[in-house]
Order: sequence, then structure tokens, then C-alpha cells
Amino acid sequence: MDFLYSSQAKEAVFRAKADAEHARDLRDQIVREVWTAWLQANTAYQHLGVTAQLLAEAKLSFQLAQARYRLGLLSIVELSQASFNKTARR
Repeated sequence: MDFLYSSQAKEAVFRAKADAEHARDLRDQIVREVWTAWLQANTAYQHLGVTAQLLAEAKLSFQLAQARYRLGLLSIVELSQASFNKTARR
């Protein structure tokens, strides 16, 4: 009888250790996923400023291209390219 209780106690200890290990693995996975999501959100936020600056530059470039086209210094193809660049930044 003592052997049965001893075996059951050892089995319970091993199961408890396995459960604790599984819980630790899950915690580590959650921490990793939250950290990754935060980094992705932070990177996207930083890209917003760069994108806004690129859009402003594309708009200015298009305005300059329009002025040069009106003066006859720019072809319609170059004006179309400037228009495309402005549209592509939106």
C-alpha cells in the first residue's frame, strides 16, 4: 500500500511540475506576442510622420511641375508622373 501512495505522490509531483512548466511556457509566449505587437504598433506610428512628410513633398513637387508645365518647361509625361507620385503617396 505504501508503494501505491508513494507512486501516486511522485506522479502528482511530476504532473504539478509539468503543469507549472506549461504555464511558464504560455506566459512566455504571451509576453513575446504582446512585445511583438507593441513593436509593430510603435513602428507603424513612426511611419505615419515619414508618410506625411513624403505626401507633403509630393504635393509640392506636383505644384512645381504644374508651374513648369504652364511655362512650357515640362512635358505632359513629366506632369503626369508628378501627378502619379502625388496620388501614390495618399
